Order: sequence, then C-alpha cells, then structure tokens
Amino acid sequence: MAIFNEILVGRYNRALQKLFAIKGSPPVRQLAGEVTATVNMFYGPENRFPESWTRYGLGFSMGPVAAQIDNARLRNPATSNVIVVLEKILVSALLADSFLFGRQNPAGTLPTTDLTAPRKGFSLDLRQGDSFVQSSALIVSSDTGQSPVSQIFINAFIGANQNLDLIVDDDHKIAMLPGDVLEFSSGTINQRTELSLIWRERALEESERK
Repeated sequence: MAIFNEILVGRYNRALQKLFAIKGSPPVRQLAGEVTATVNMFYGPENRFPESWTRYGLGFSMGPVAAQIDNARLRNPATSNVIVVLEKILVSALLADSFLFGRQNPAGTLPTTDLTAPRKGFSLDLRQGDSFVQSSALIVSSDTGQSPVSQIFINAFIGANQNLDLIVDDDHKIAMLPGDVLEFSSGTINQRTELSLIWRERALEESERK
C-alpha cells in the first residue's frame, strides 16, 4: 500500500542504513509533509560507497608516433544505465603542446565505437572489489592519427613537462549520461601525452532518464 510522500529511490535508504548500522525496515520511507532542514549527503569520498557510488582511476600514455597527433576517447555505452561523473582530468606532455577537449561528431551523431586501445578504470575503493579488477562502465580508449576534436569545450596550452588540470572546482566536474562521448586531441605531432582520470559511477534513477 502506498504511503504519503513515499520515497521510491532506494539508494538513500540503503546509504542511511549502512552509515548508521540501522537494523530492520528502511529508516526513511517518506518525505516530511512540510519544509524541513536537510543535510547534504555528499560529505566525503569515504561515503561514496554507502551512497551506491563506485570510484575509479586510470592513467596512461599516448604516442609518440611520427606525423601523428594523440587522441583519447571517453565513452559511456548507451546500454550502460550508468551515470559517470568526471572528478579529475590531468594532462601532461614532454613537449609544449595545445590540447582540445570536447566532442567529436562530424556526422551529427556521437561515436558508438572505441579507438584502437580500449581500457577500463581501476577501483579506488576496495569495498567495491579488487583494486586490480577493471570493472568500470566507462570505456577509455586511445589512438594516434584521428581527426582533432570538432566541438571544442576547452582549448588549452601547456609547456614542456607541465601538468594541465582541467577540473579545479566542483562546478567543473562533468556528468556523462549513457551514450555520451568526450574526446581529447593533442596539437603537436610525434608527441608523448600522459592522461590521468578519476571518476565515479552509479546506476541511473528512473527520474534521471531522458
């Protein structure tokens, strides 16, 4: 039987039960009937797991290949039913370079395939599984010689042996829904590029779908 203001998103109940070790039935079945004070549950990475988030990290090199630029693709498969939030994007290069970050859709649609070398992220929290198991939904792939990014969000320059951090504020974090694809491309040929990523994932709620 339905109750007044019943909460149908179960992960908040699960998070409260795990955080406070509550036994028995769900501790929060419904919202209050009037305006009440609330506490933001996003209070630290140590509590992402009880809130049903999983966190991953990945670092890798691209190039150098003569007469070719470096490319990386971040793809959340359309069938994943997962939302991805990019928390850290760090780029570095041996030579001074320019980088493009955005989307690649010359035909008007986002890519549905990966580049030559696909990878998955490593778990950052041992509670979600062995840290050496690659189990992320997000697929990160790289290649050389692809076309540069066509829809540019960020066009940045970097000095030799310098790091470029693209996320330095909470508002810079990027959410990727199923089917979304983001890409990087370097501007200097025959370049070695390093890319490091940290992100989190969880299942989409019914209300979040398009």
